[in-house]
Amino acid sequence: MTTYAVGALPLKDMVDGSTLIATIQQVASSLGTALLMTTMAIGTRNAASSGASAPATTAYGYHVAFVAVLVISVVCLLVALPLKKSTSPEYEV
Repeated sequence: MTTYAVGALPLKDMVDGSTLIATIQQVASSLGTALLMTTMAIGTRNAASSGASAPATTAYGYHVAFVAVLVISVVCLLVALPLKKSTSPEYEV
């Protein structure tokens, strides 16, 4: 997707587009990590409130986080599937 996104830009904007994509990836990675850690903590807390042992609560928290990753991945895949490759007019021969 990154190649398609940068490739669709005019040549003069490719450097700026690449920089913008790298910045967005860094911010999204940080937010994603925070979201998944919060999801895991909520799952762990919910399991602990039911009286489960410490290892079981941790395992349940990880399970909830992995299910969240699965759901996010499927949504991203469904969004990415219909995307078409478009090139900048400067590349057309």
